[in-house]
Amino acid sequence: VTIIIVPLNHYSSQKQEQLWEDIINLRDKRISDTIEAIQGIRLLKMFSWETLMMNKINKQRKEELYFIQYRSYLDGIISTFYRAVPILASLFTFI
Repeated sequence: VTIIIVPLNHYSSQKQEQLWEDIINLRDKRISDTIEAIQGIRLLKMFSWETLMMNKINKQRKEELYFIQYRSYLDGIISTFYRAVPILASLFTFI
């Protein structure tokens, strides 16, 4: 059981780190676009670009939420697995 856990732990931590970097990059892009929209609100209103900018920001937010949800599922699976490891180790020890 321990032999299986070490590589699995390494892989899962790399995957979590990659997902976290993706989330941070998406969040930075969305925030910078939001700041740009706020700073240029007069131009957006003048040329009626509000819906375009709003759709762009909402699309970025949905993508960000997808990665957050995926990472949460992964965290839940990993957490459940690590809580089950001591039980599995003791079971396989006595079998």
